[in-house]
Amino acid sequence: MASPINAHITSNIINNKQIKDIIDFRRKDVIKRQEIANEILGEIDILANKYSMHIWLKLPEPIRANQFVSFLRSKEIAITPTEDFAVDRGNTIHGVRICLCSINDIKLLREGLEKIRYFILEKDNLSSGISH
Repeated sequence: MASPINAHITSNIINNKQIKDIIDFRRKDVIKRQEIANEILGEIDILANKYSMHIWLKLPEPIRANQFVSFLRSKEIAITPTEDFAVDRGNTIHGVRICLCSINDIKLLREGLEKIRYFILEKDNLSSGISH
């Protein structure tokens, strides 16, 4: 249950039509983040929707999702293997899910995506534990 003050604030936002401004702002922000992701990762196989807060990135052979996730975590980049979202193991793409809106700073988002691109395209830069 919402606290009375939160209910009051939310009610005022809705009644004053501020919710449309908030939604418009978020929608533009998400589109901008998708454009940045496409600019940086566009030459890699990605699945995206311009209104989505995340992208799916297909990993090229021989990179393994769980090992890649662990490797990036050691570089302070958090992504999730697609298998964490799978209902049926047989239909899972070999890749990762990247949340584009979990970080507020666009510059840090860009840096993280550039590191992901670097480690995928420059396979020699991956530690030996990832590419087997």
